[in-house]
Amino acid sequence: MSFSIITVNYNNAIGLEKTIDNVDLIRSKADFPVEVIVVDGGSTDESVNVITKYSKVIDEWVSEKDDGIFDAMNKGIGLASNDWLVFMNSGDTFYNENILSIFMAEKIPNSVNLVYGDKIEAGKVSFAQDLGKLKVGIIHTCHQSMFFRKSLDIKYSFGSKLYGDYGYVVDHILHNKDGGLYLQEIISETEPDGVGAKVSCRKRYEKYQQVISRYGIVSVILSIIYRIKLFFQRVK
Repeated sequence: MSFSIITVNYNNAIGLEKTIDNVDLIRSKADFPVEVIVVDGGSTDESVNVITKYSKVIDEWVSEKDDGIFDAMNKGIGLASNDWLVFMNSGDTFYNENILSIFMAEKIPNSVNLVYGDKIEAGKVSFAQDLGKLKVGIIHTCHQSMFFRKSLDIKYSFGSKLYGDYGYVVDHILHNKDGGLYLQEIISETEPDGVGAKVSCRKRYEKYQQVISRYGIVSVILSIIYRIKLFFQRVK
């Protein structure tokens, strides 16, 4: 079993160095293949200098203009050669330096295409939700706390700018009831205010478009009902 850690970056040299430092530590604890891939969107800050500084840590990298974060992630998938993919973007880190060994000890069944866990953000633990939340358009945990099986050769939806991770997650388990496995561990520590944290009309449009294409119109109705229930629970 082997891992490809993909880091997408744009003009975040400080965050990139933080992530690569952490990934280097993670790999030093592993006695199995771990490759490090950096996809930079043609940064104009010191990001490329950071990449050069860590040339002995980074196995593959590219720095060029892309069509958004999910296009960059697709480039990372194209460069990856190992069994499992992890997307740890600049500024984010693995919480437990032994997490890959913990993963290995789980003896993941061949039927499982997605392994996920919890995260920490701003010092607070955010626990993964039930996979059933995907049917109402809610990603059950953060992207950095998931491992994806590479052999499925799944890519992010072309044209998605804000919610492409939803479709990518669903496609790993949509036709496989045993496709997801919860690893009861804190996997990542993430920076707040990422691309997925901002609510907008574009994000809602992408969300419901992907929900309909995978689960049908009924799931959109269920999603709206779910949001209404949440609203009234908050105002009580």
